[in-house]
Amino acid sequence: MLKGLQTEPNKARKIKKQLKGGSRLLGLDPFIDEEGMLRVGGRLKNSSLQYHLKHPLILPNNHVAELIVRWYHYRIEHGGRSATLNEIRSNGYWIVKGNAMVRRVIFKCVNCRRLRGRVAEQKMSDLPTERVTSSSPFASTGIDMFGPFIIKQGRKEVKRYGCLFTCLSSRAVHLEVTNSMDTDSFINALRRVIARRGTVACIRSDNGPEFVAKSVRDWISAVEAKTAHFESISHRENGYCVSFNAGFREEFLNVEIFHTLKVGAVCH
Repeated sequence: MLKGLQTEPNKARKIKKQLKGGSRLLGLDPFIDEEGMLRVGGRLKNSSLQYHLKHPLILPNNHVAELIVRWYHYRIEHGGRSATLNEIRSNGYWIVKGNAMVRRVIFKCVNCRRLRGRVAEQKMSDLPTERVTSSSPFASTGIDMFGPFIIKQGRKEVKRYGCLFTCLSSRAVHLEVTNSMDTDSFINALRRVIARRGTVACIRSDNGPEFVAKSVRDWISAVEAKTAHFESISHRENGYCVSFNAGFREEFLNVEIFHTLKVGAVCH
């Protein structure tokens, strides 16, 4: 069958005479083997490789060659263009315009289009008002906690945690150290920030138990009731559901925090 695909027997014997100057087969140095098959020539006659590797069969660009490409593409688990082409040639086939055929087969392959398709990108919503409105530092604050860190206290080792406060408007960062990740430690850290940075009008955090506990709301209500000039605090949870709420905190946790701690450790 492959012999019939290549050319008629009477024309095959005169293949080199029939080739024109611009033929793609001319650079392959083709020859007719003992079985009348058209093969690639070259300079590997004395090589120890197998005969079908030294002189692959030359196949035209037709439907049968496309079936061969599909088979070897499936055999290598839907590899890329170079992998598929190398697998075909390592099995003794040289397809004319094989590069274009392999590219066409991969383009039509359903599995490859599914695996290599572009991932859909969701359109980002508008930024919240606190992110785009000028305000005093830490009037709108994002909060997150991280840790633990092991420190020395006398002869024993204890755990300490960090509480991150970042201004939603200016991206300024304030760090507080807490003894634990419970609600009381968070309230004490928040009190220290308010005493040093001023009143906070809006707080954004995740749904951590230390942030959403009832005692936090009770403390905020008690402070608002005792202090007449104290502005009401808007506490919004579930910030990790949207990237523009959590991204600014996670960015600082990954970069700024550990750089600051590293510099502080070197200075001390």
